[in-house]
Amino acid sequence: MLEFKSTEDLAKLSPEDPVFPIIEDLVKCLITDYIAEGYQHIPSDDGWICVIEEHDKDRVLTEIWSGWTLLDIPWEGISYRDGYFLALFLANNQFGIEFVIPDAPWVKGELRKMIEDSGAVLLARSAATNRLIGLLRPRPPGDGLVWGSTTYAAANCCIQGGTIRVCFINHQCQN
Repeated sequence: MLEFKSTEDLAKLSPEDPVFPIIEDLVKCLITDYIAEGYQHIPSDDGWICVIEEHDKDRVLTEIWSGWTLLDIPWEGISYRDGYFLALFLANNQFGIEFVIPDAPWVKGELRKMIEDSGAVLLARSAATNRLIGLLRPRPPGDGLVWGSTTYAAANCCIQGGTIRVCFINHQCQN
């Protein structure tokens, strides 16, 4: 598992790696833009981004928890983007971890079923939803969604029980 807790952590990936643009975009929206807005990003308080690798699929994720595998995590939602599942865990209104899981042949069995049950495959196959995801993909501050009197940059969206759920960079989620 690769963990991205700062902009410097992008050096863990080659720019030619297929997941690099997704991680770079998430780091920008969830860390860089957050800092640019005057906040301090503290990974232990705010969360971070993880890329799941094949050897992580069935193991306890001891870097984060003492007893959870991917199947044990209470996902907020899972979306699909450019060949990767983006699975969001929110512990509270501040702390979240965005897991990036390749849509690879090794993602099978219970893990694949859990992802499919989340609605991520429905997202990937729905042209109308893909257009919506295009509108909701991470954006710079001031160029996001307006909810009430505040503009947000969406970090993730998914379908849960037929409802489109959007999770914003400040970790507030709305249906």
